[in-house]
Amino acid sequence: MACNEYSHAEADFLSLAVDLNDVTLDEPSYSQLRDDRAERTRQAMKAADSSLTDCILPQERCAVSRDQAAAVCLQKRWRGQVGRKRYLEKLLEKFEQEERLRLEKMQQQVEEGELLVDNHKLLVLLDEDATVRRNQDRHQLCRVITIQRAWRALPGTEGFSGEHRCADRR
Repeated sequence: MACNEYSHAEADFLSLAVDLNDVTLDEPSYSQLRDDRAERTRQAMKAADSSLTDCILPQERCAVSRDQAAAVCLQKRWRGQVGRKRYLEKLLEKFEQEERLRLEKMQQQVEEGELLVDNHKLLVLLDEDATVRRNQDRHQLCRVITIQRAWRALPGTEGFSGEHRCADRR
């Protein structure tokens, strides 16, 4: 029996109608993976000892024409290309989302920094205002004292009482 090197899964795949829009990357075909692993095992055993392979593993090969093999090759390449394209689109989408989140976080940090700077400026202004007010009060008190001394020092004015003069001279 002249058989090419294709398994039943590949022959079943060839008999199905080709739907190029049906590319699924989310969930692997476990039966296909199992068949591929069995085929690799068969080939490794055959390379070691072909008579032992025939005894242990049953023959599951079928004849596939050259046209069918070419169709399988084209389908594999096309689906691989479509899968890589979808992967790149998803990767780009994820990158754009992460970049957007990074920019939002950076903008939030800038706004928080501006708030901290504004808060610090307000605190400095309040402290300066308190100092200025305290100095203004001292300056005004100094003027009041100067006017009182000048008034009391005028000849012919007694001022308020002798007690205040003593308090002033201290």
